[in-house]
Amino acid sequence: MRGINEEKNDLAMAERHIISIKMAISAQHWRIERQKNAGLNTDDSETLLRLMETIRQTFREHRQLILEALACMDCEDTISITLRPLKGRHWAPNGS
Repeated sequence: MRGINEEKNDLAMAERHIISIKMAISAQHWRIERQKNAGLNTDDSETLLRLMETIRQTFREHRQLILEALACMDCEDTISITLRPLKGRHWAPNGS
């Protein structure tokens, strides 16, 4: 099982990737506007922009998965149930 530090490192990397793709998308919007102003065809540039936006969404989903994994780790750290044997093959939480 991965540790909390590994997940936090992955979260930091995911955040950097999201920032990077946002900057790339912004630059691509600027390029497309320049191409349009110059009367150039922007089909390929717009296709690339759509791909960048898809990548951004994938990065966001990945970040959410990491956040959920971290939340689960926090739950596991705060919830601890010890099982004790009962008569037969059954188990029950201590204190019940």
